[in-house]
Amino acid sequence: MNNTAQSYAAALYELSFAENKTERVLNDLSLVLSVFRAQSEYVKLLNSYALQKDEKDRLICEAFGGRIDKYSENFIKLMASKNILHLFFDCEKAYSKLYRKDNNIERASVVSAVEMTDGQKEKLIRKLENISRKKIEASFSVDLSLIGGFVVRFENSQLDLSVKSKLDDMKKHIFS
Repeated sequence: MNNTAQSYAAALYELSFAENKTERVLNDLSLVLSVFRAQSEYVKLLNSYALQKDEKDRLICEAFGGRIDKYSENFIKLMASKNILHLFFDCEKAYSKLYRKDNNIERASVVSAVEMTDGQKEKLIRKLENISRKKIEASFSVDLSLIGGFVVRFENSQLDLSVKSKLDDMKKHIFS
C-alpha cells in the first residue's frame, strides 16, 4: 500500500475520530469507492491536470454533495486538487483497516466444501469471536476441492480444518 495513501487515510481518520464521525466517513468512503469502481473514467477526469480545481470541486459536489459528510467530500476534493485521486482506493483500504483496528473488528474469509446454512454461519462466527475476542466480519464461499470441512482466512493467519489438508498432511507423512 502506498505511503501517501496511508498518510492521507490516517489524517482523515484522526479528524473523523476527533469529531466522532469514523463510522459515517467509513460508510461514505465505501459509497465513493463503489462509484469510482463503476465509473473509472470519472476518476481519470477528476485526476486530470486539464481541469481546474473549481471545476473538479463542482463535479464532486454534483456527484456527492449532500450524500456524504463534508469531511469525506473535502477529502475527495483535496485528493483531486493534488491529482492523486488514483490513490483513493488505497486510502479507503487504509482507513477501513484503522477503523477495524480501533473497533476490534477482524475480517475473515470462510471457504467451505458445501454451502453453509445461516445457522452454521452464525455459530461459526460466534465461535471465532469467542476465540479471537474480536467482532468478526465474515464472507463465505464454497470450494468443492476441500472435500469436507472449511478454511478460515484472517488478515494474518489461517485456520484450515478441511479434509483436503488432512489428506495432504497424511500423504506427506507417508511418503517422507
